[in-house]
Amino acid sequence: MTGYSWISVDMRALARPSEETHRRFLNKLNFEPGWREDMPTLAWTLSEPGRPDWVSTIELARLVSDRTRAVLEPLLGPEDRVQWLPATLTTSEGEALPYWVMHFPEPFDPYDERRTVRGPSGLPLPGGAVVSRARTAGHDVVAPPLEVSSLFVSDRVLMAMLDARLTGWDCRIATVA
Repeated sequence: MTGYSWISVDMRALARPSEETHRRFLNKLNFEPGWREDMPTLAWTLSEPGRPDWVSTIELARLVSDRTRAVLEPLLGPEDRVQWLPATLTTSEGEALPYWVMHFPEPFDPYDERRTVRGPSGLPLPGGAVVSRARTAGHDVVAPPLEVSSLFVSDRVLMAMLDARLTGWDCRIATVA
């Protein structure tokens, strides 16, 4: 049986946008489904030392390193849809690195309808989310709608992330029914 973990970015190091022009694009990216064709420049600067594989941004973009993409992409399930948008992260030392924004053009609700406790917004309340095994069949990387700063990953993806020693993220075991 497949289990899932809730992955969230480590908020201790925050990258700031280098280009003001892309904020509106990222807001739409987070809240309007669909594939993107014309992308503006997506660039951030990290003021703290280091190069985390998963980077926290003010816009809640899922900004990840080449290493992260290399680990996740081969493990996507047959039903997973991820669009990798090119981005740049400039380190505090001034080095510009290739990064990617993970965009989920077809988000879906992975929750068990009967067991999940939701708030007035329709989002699960903290501690009230229960992932539906039936709904997530064929998915190994799941981005629930409106939850722009988190993902659910299957056990095999979590193990690969741990084995690769990817940095910049936290996880909790998800309740699955």
